Amino acid sequence: MKELKKKISVSQLLLEMFSVIFAILLALAVNEWRTVRANENLADEALKKIKKEISSNLEIVKKTLELNRNIKERQKKAFINIRKEILSSSSDNIDKQIRLKFPFAFMTEPVKKTAWNSANLTHAVEYLDFNIVEVLSSTYEGQERYSRFNEKILEKLSSPGLFKKETMISEFQSYFMRLEMYFQITESLIENYELCLKKIDAQK
Repeated sequence: MKELKKKISVSQLLLEMFSVIFAILLALAVNEWRTVRANENLADEALKKIKKEISSNLEIVKKTLELNRNIKERQKKAFINIRKEILSSSSDNIDKQIRLKFPFAFMTEPVKKTAWNSANLTHAVEYLDFNIVEVLSSTYEGQERYSRFNEKILEKLSSPGLFKKETMISEFQSYFMRLEMYFQITESLIENYELCLKKIDAQK
């Protein structure tokens, strides 16, 4: 009888032990599932905001690109006429002539990176598909390069050498070369924006 009670007691103890272990494992599994779901939701929300940001930036960059193409054509025509006049003139005072006849314009509008920065700060990027993160990272690096180059164009347009007869031609040529580089960088950025949007849409 004592042996029977002992066996029952051991069996109950083992059953209770397995029940506790099972409950703990179940709780851990549920917690893991909740964590995974929370991370997935964080990544999904971040991706939605990034998509919205990129779409907005794409429209801004396309618009400014088209405006700057038109400005470039006007500037080239003005430069040809100014160069003819200045080279045939004996006057060294070319500052006023250039300021009056050359369209000193370059359109720029800031592009945003708030959503991308937030995704990095909240570690949401860690739960995104690697291929998408790779394309996004490359695109936002290209966006930084684009923004820096915009500043360089504006700096070039205010260069003192543009208003000196001895340096005017070389300075304007340098400006137009830099402008062509701007177009290349901008077109590349637009392609990257569009690739990002395709990648994001393909994941859904």
